[in-house]
Amino acid sequence: MKNDVTIKLSDSVSLKDALKDAGVNDLASVNKLTVTGAFNYTHFDEIFEKKGTVRELDLSAASYNAYFIKRDDYFSRWRNEKTYHNLSIEDDNETLVSISFPSSVSQLKPYLFSHFRNLKSIAVPDDHEFYSVENGILFNKDKTKIVRYPVKHKSNYMIPETVVKIGKHAFDKCTGLKSIVLPEKTVKIGHYAFYECTGLTSVNIPETVVKIGKSAFEYCTGLTSVSIPLSVEKIGEEAFSDCKRLEAVKILNPKIKLGECAFSSCPNLTSVDMPKSVAYKRNDVFRYCEKLPLYIEMQNEEKNHQIKQVKIKQLKELSAYDWVENLMKNSKYPYKIYNNYTNKLKLLVMINEKMKLEISVPFKHFQNILPRLMDAIEQYEASINKFEFVLVEYMNTDDDKKGWRAKHLSEERQKEITESGIGTK
Repeated sequence: MKNDVTIKLSDSVSLKDALKDAGVNDLASVNKLTVTGAFNYTHFDEIFEKKGTVRELDLSAASYNAYFIKRDDYFSRWRNEKTYHNLSIEDDNETLVSISFPSSVSQLKPYLFSHFRNLKSIAVPDDHEFYSVENGILFNKDKTKIVRYPVKHKSNYMIPETVVKIGKHAFDKCTGLKSIVLPEKTVKIGHYAFYECTGLTSVNIPETVVKIGKSAFEYCTGLTSVSIPLSVEKIGEEAFSDCKRLEAVKILNPKIKLGECAFSSCPNLTSVDMPKSVAYKRNDVFRYCEKLPLYIEMQNEEKNHQIKQVKIKQLKELSAYDWVENLMKNSKYPYKIYNNYTNKLKLLVMINEKMKLEISVPFKHFQNILPRLMDAIEQYEASINKFEFVLVEYMNTDDDKKGWRAKHLSEERQKEITESGIGTK
């Protein structure tokens, strides 16, 4: 068994041959692997292709050929040109704890490190043109941006004061991270910055932050509350999506832009405090937040009481779509809402495989019909075993003269019902 092994690679020497030259049949017995010569992206991927025991990978003494053309790469040979390749691996690695790169590696994609689930330390030379390292953590050269925090570095971290930007994927999948302190001058939190940091229970967002990127805190299932300061102008799509324990959100900027599904799938979210001027779509930004009131800015008891009692005439901002969605979201029946008509929306309710109810709801004066919507569905369900259909209500608009009826009826039966006068006033 060889714990520490040094190999020499080149474009003409495969990883397998280099190991053989070093007296090693495979990587199963190697604890620390030191690479000399020149390595390329295929060598790098092959090191982690099979589950081995390599805990330390030292590439600092080698040079990196980023433009290597893999010999069996048909498309590269056909194009007859060299293309740049980023270092990557296919599957998660559970053994590597430290890795050192040479100066010739000019691009280190942050999401690469998400695959190393037990990585504690990253290293680059002091004279690296683009990167610097402090305590095993990767930064850009002048340390104004944190590039990558190793997944298993430490559970608590205070980011250096020089940092103004949290890079994309900087803390991605750091599940053991429990607390993070952002510098006072932080301006931007990048896409997927804290993605799936499930152990993170709190985060302070400084009053200098302007933008929170896409999926920045998605799947941070330990967060229970979030306060967004006045400085934040935009929250990216799915930024706080699937934060399962999130209960309260406070937003201060009256002109903030909320991305699609920014707070979606937060089943315990019950309180959102934000200015009424904030533009948002209830069923986009707060989709699948079952415990959230229909209109989240109406937190006082009186308006909530009005909603529950269907006293909605004075709530002018209430839309037909929102009201139908709110009524149907806990329904036992599958449903779809079609919103692509000029003066109405259509609700399709599937009672069973053969029975469906199509209901037209006008955008104007919809308050008159919606309080009876659930009753209509219940009546229809009750009538299935007795009649072929039930006509529930006639609408006032020209497009809805046929009323609500089951789509499976024959024309003869529809004519018979119409002539009988059932459902007319």
